[in-house]
Amino acid sequence: MANKAAATVSNPNGFADLLAKMSEAASESTLRQAAVAGARVIHKEVQLRAPVGPVPHIRSGKLYPAGTLKKSIALYHDDDKSSVKKALQVYGVTIGRDAFYGLMVEEGHDFSGAVAKHAKRTEFGTSKVPAHPFFRPAVDAKSREALDAMTAVMQQKLNEAKNG
Repeated sequence: MANKAAATVSNPNGFADLLAKMSEAASESTLRQAAVAGARVIHKEVQLRAPVGPVPHIRSGKLYPAGTLKKSIALYHDDDKSSVKKALQVYGVTIGRDAFYGLMVEEGHDFSGAVAKHAKRTEFGTSKVPAHPFFRPAVDAKSREALDAMTAVMQQKLNEAKNG
C-alpha cells in the first residue's frame, strides 16, 4: 500500500496577495521612511554636538547670531545617489548656507582673522588651530541607534503588510 497525502487550498490567491503586500512594503516610500528615520537620529545628535560661538559674527554686512551653525544643520535627500531601480534611498545631514563656516569649525579653523584663512583643513586641527569635530563623533555615537530606527520602520511596514 502506497502512502498518499492530500491537501486542500482554501485561499489560492493568499500567497500571491502576501507577496504583493510584501513588495509594497519594500517600496520607495518605505525605503525613504526608513532612511529618513535613521538620518533624523544622526541629525539630532549633530545638532546637539555643534559648537556655539560666544559672539555673533558679521560676513558681507550680514549679522549671524551665535548658534547659527547649530540651527543650520539640516537633512537632505540625495537624488543623485538614490535609485528606485536599485532599491536605494540616501538621506544625509549637512550644514545650511547661513553656517558656511561649519566645515571650518569641524576641521580645525578659527575665526580670529588670518588664522582662519590659512589653517589647513584637517579633522584633527593644526598646531595653531584646534579642531572641534562634531559630525564624526555624532555618527560614531549614534550609528547603531540610526540603524535600529531604520530597521524598526521596515519591520513595521512588513508587519502591516503581513497583518493588513
